Amino acid sequence: MVKNKKPGKIWSRSQLFAIIVEVMGRKNRSDTTATIAELQREISDFVEVRKWRKFHNPKDLSEAIAIESGELLEHFLWKSPRQAHRYLKGKKGRLAVAAELADLLILIFNFGQLFGIDLAGSLQKKLEILKKRYPVEKFKGRSDKYRPL
Repeated sequence: MVKNKKPGKIWSRSQLFAIIVEVMGRKNRSDTTATIAELQREISDFVEVRKWRKFHNPKDLSEAIAIESGELLEHFLWKSPRQAHRYLKGKKGRLAVAAELADLLILIFNFGQLFGIDLAGSLQKKLEILKKRYPVEKFKGRSDKYRPL
């Protein structure tokens, strides 16, 4: 276990990764047991006790989401699709990617809660739009972008 003996000390990349491997490898609630509302409350509590709410506005949260997306992409930079799959099968790669996805979810859930966006409802509505935009009979097995046919 990596311990930080000095509060406020900046972690080295290797120390941070050791913590990620340790914590992300633990069993916690799963997708089948946690609700978006519960996770949003936990995120809100985390932000509140640190007095970070004042930094959370639509522009900065959107930028943070874009930056974290880039960090997710970095794990796959210069890898072939086959190498990317192999990377995800390894414990180190899987845990690192899980940590990046968690960063994105934290930001997205926080954004939704702060600005009154119903994420589950929005997701369902977007899926309905996509089903109409990409009907199975026209797009099954195809990866091309929608163009009015």
